[in-house]
Formats: sequence, structure tokens, C-alpha cells
Amino acid sequence: MTKDDHKDTTMTVWCPLIAPEYRDKLRGYLDELPRVNTAYEDWLSSIRGKPVVGVDIGVILDRIRMLMINIGIAFAQNRALAEAVQSVVSEQLRTSALKLAERLPDGSQLEHLARAIVEEFFNEIKFTRDVVPEEEIESVARKIIEGISQDRGQDRSGFLKRALSRGAREDPPDLNSVIERALQNSTSIVKKLYVRLLTPNPWADL
Repeated sequence: MTKDDHKDTTMTVWCPLIAPEYRDKLRGYLDELPRVNTAYEDWLSSIRGKPVVGVDIGVILDRIRMLMINIGIAFAQNRALAEAVQSVVSEQLRTSALKLAERLPDGSQLEHLARAIVEEFFNEIKFTRDVVPEEEIESVARKIIEGISQDRGQDRSGFLKRALSRGAREDPPDLNSVIERALQNSTSIVKKLYVRLLTPNPWADL
């Protein structure tokens, strides 16, 4: 087999964990995609049959983190490659999570604030690290609520600007209510991502 034939073959390797539009980010590593598949399949075998219903967000995120650990183990002798694959998978998860967050209801101030918290949570989360999502969500919620209460006129950007602009028209809802709604929404999104990872084509139709 010539070098060009080998290149053509590696380009056609199906790797469900890496969406086609992200393959360019692994240019130079495409011949390693079969090992990515093996790490992914090993992870699928390890979590097969584990429940989703009634399980909290932290447990599901731990399962996803185990996938990242599997990738790290598969490429233990090539840290750059392991981190490249982990980065691509994380980016796909983050992008998918934010797309799902965009579909959350946004009619009331409670819904708007909860959605802003969810967006910021997924913007910042590290899928390769052990996190306590309840604490992260509470931290973002406090930042938003305190921003509304303390300085409604301050020029801000991003998610805080959107939340504050709506919050300026009325008193913010109870902090615990906002945190609870954001946690519920985040849990739903993480579970949807996780269930997608169990399918043959995780990133389709998002």
C-alpha cells in the first residue's frame, strides 16, 4: 500500500466519537482513529446497563469524565494526541450543550435567568475534570442575582448583560428557585448528551 493509499484509507475510517466537521482538528492523527474507537467501545462496555433515570447530574458527568480518562489511557505514550482528542470531544460536548440550552424556555425572568446560568455553566465546565455541578451552578447564580441587585445600570457583556437587562425591570426571583431551575435544566441537557454518546451517531441532528 502506498502512502497515498494509506492516507485515503485513514480518511475513510468511521469514528463516531469525532464528527466529520471536527476531523480537521485531528489532522496528522487520523491514522489513530481506530484507537479512539477502541477507547470509546471500551467505555461503552463499561457503562452498559447503568441507569439514567433517577441519577443526578454529577454521576452522569463522572461517566463522561471516564470516557476522557479512557482516551488518556489509550494514548498514554502520546500526551499531545490524548489532549487533542480530549479537546475535540470536549468541544463537541460543549457546542451540543449550548445548542440544547438555546432551546430552553425564556419567557419569564426565572426562565431567562436559569437559561443564562445554564449557558455559563456549559461555557466554563471542564469535561476532563471532576466537578461538583451543584456548586458551580450556585456560584454562577449568585453572580447573576447579586449583579442584578447591586448594579443594574453597569455595562456588562455576554450572559450577565442579557440577564441584567431583563432583571432591571423587576426584582429578581428567589435565588433558590433560580438555582433549582438551572440545575434541572443542566441535568436534562447532560443526560441528553450522555444518551447520545450511547448511540451509533452521537452528534447527528443537533
